[in-house]
Amino acid sequence: MWRCGLCLERMLATKKSCTSCRTRRGSGRTALKQRCDKLARELCRDLAHGLCARCGGPGTDWAHRMPRRHHSMRWDMTNCDWLCRKDHQWFGLHPYAFKDWLVKKMGSNELADLEGRANAPWDKDYGKVLAYLKETRERLERP
Repeated sequence: MWRCGLCLERMLATKKSCTSCRTRRGSGRTALKQRCDKLARELCRDLAHGLCARCGGPGTDWAHRMPRRHHSMRWDMTNCDWLCRKDHQWFGLHPYAFKDWLVKKMGSNELADLEGRANAPWDKDYGKVLAYLKETRERLERP
């Protein structure tokens, strides 16, 4: 017997993947994190219609308002923007300009709320993250 790392369901030793969530046996945190990152990146691109949030040109990068190390907000769609590579690099080199742009875009109260949520502890539940991302994708795809 083995336990799925995502949904914690017990599986027979002969099964190579979970019957409920299709996670492969032996998938660790890194694989689950990559799966969440891929879904969130695609969702961010789709929400932005592939356009850079700053210049309006074609975007290429999934950028975070609060750093990705804050896992409580890493996959939250209110914490990301779709940017072109040039603007993403420019904001990385000019953090004060980035903060000014965010304040103009969001407002200082909403930015302070985002920072507070980023500093909150994370429950380390990748299942909830994947469910949130899939639910958000389904809401986006509905007519």
